[in-house]
Amino acid sequence: MLTLLGSLLGFGTSFLPKVMDFFQDRQDKKHELAMLEQSHQNRLEISEVQAEALATQARYRHDAQITVKAGWFMAAFSASFRPWSSHSLWLLFIATKASLLAVAVLEAWLIYEIADKAGGFVEGYLAGADHLSKALGKIWDEPTTALLATIVSYWYGDRTRKHAFGK
Repeated sequence: MLTLLGSLLGFGTSFLPKVMDFFQDRQDKKHELAMLEQSHQNRLEISEVQAEALATQARYRHDAQITVKAGWFMAAFSASFRPWSSHSLWLLFIATKASLLAVAVLEAWLIYEIADKAGGFVEGYLAGADHLSKALGKIWDEPTTALLATIVSYWYGDRTRKHAFGK
């Protein structure tokens, strides 16, 4: 009986290397297929980036041709439009905030004057200061801080990018 069992076990295990090779081959083919798919995805991404770069170059070439045909005035205007519009919006923002501050200071001064005329110098001073501090909190609010942080971060990030990577 032991001989028969040993023979069957020997016969069955003689196929074990082939079975292991079959599973290893299956794993290898699965891995190769995944690598091939990844390679295809990488080539697709590279071709998309190259197409975008070519489109950008074509846009720049087209803009340059139009600018040359338009003459020096339009070339100067085209070159200065983005900075000019950025500075104009920034000045508009500053003017808006400055006018809000001026109104708040004027209101605080009027509150102080009215209280002072009524005989309460300290109360008028405190009321005016309280009004001004509340107005400043409303003028320099969270959206304003976020906007300023976004603009400053963009410009410094752009400068850093140009310094680190060129262009």
